[in-house]
Amino acid sequence: MKSFKYNIPFCKAATFTCHCCSYATTIYSDREWLQFTEKLFGNESNRDCDRNYDAGIIYRDDIDEEISLHIQMTQLPESKHHCDNFSNNNSRIHWTEQLVDCLVCKKNSMLFTKYTTGENILLFYELCVESAKPVHPSIEWIEKNGNKIIVISGNGQGFSAT
Repeated sequence: MKSFKYNIPFCKAATFTCHCCSYATTIYSDREWLQFTEKLFGNESNRDCDRNYDAGIIYRDDIDEEISLHIQMTQLPESKHHCDNFSNNNSRIHWTEQLVDCLVCKKNSMLFTKYTTGENILLFYELCVESAKPVHPSIEWIEKNGNKIIVISGNGQGFSAT
């Protein structure tokens, strides 16, 4: 059986600090770049979508004592909010550019300060490795003529169990 190599999952931690109250915490990300499409931003002829709040997802360890890697949505920086800024260069945002919610101020006021090795980085790496695995196991079968074995690997999209 052919083995497939998967990319090493992206797994980084950084300190984010609130520019209002100086509260700091460790933030984890499983994506280096977020890619937006013109459909999400709209285009210059359609200026109805002047803000986009679904910028990305980060993980943090200061929200819930029971869940060491709590998921949180982030917000786009002001420079990425408006539809008329859409271009190929502007459709990507690095995870350190995202605005993160401050637990003290209750605003999206936390900004990247520096990369760090987070307390939960090993746990986060294991979570990233697990999520990078295919959703479905490989499937093997022999065609009706008995000559050919077909192997399908991946998440199984486009295939039905019927």
